[in-house]
Amino acid sequence: MQSASRAAVYTTAGVPVGQISRIVLDPRTGRVAYAVLRYGDQHGDSMMQIPQETLRFDRTQGRFVLDPSLS
Repeated sequence: MQSASRAAVYTTAGVPVGQISRIVLDPRTGRVAYAVLRYGDQHGDSMMQIPQETLRFDRTQGRFVLDPSLS
């Protein structure tokens, strides 16, 4: 098993957009509620909440893919 923390995230077109900073669980269900995406450039990092419905893991590429059409 691989940790999702710091895992790279790409668009469906294969463009890198950032990395997973953390995974947040819903305490009522124990399921993933959302992921926190860290992204940025030479001017600094930013963070953004990503609904779990828009994030999938591509096993063939070994990376997360952000697909807003999944929401």
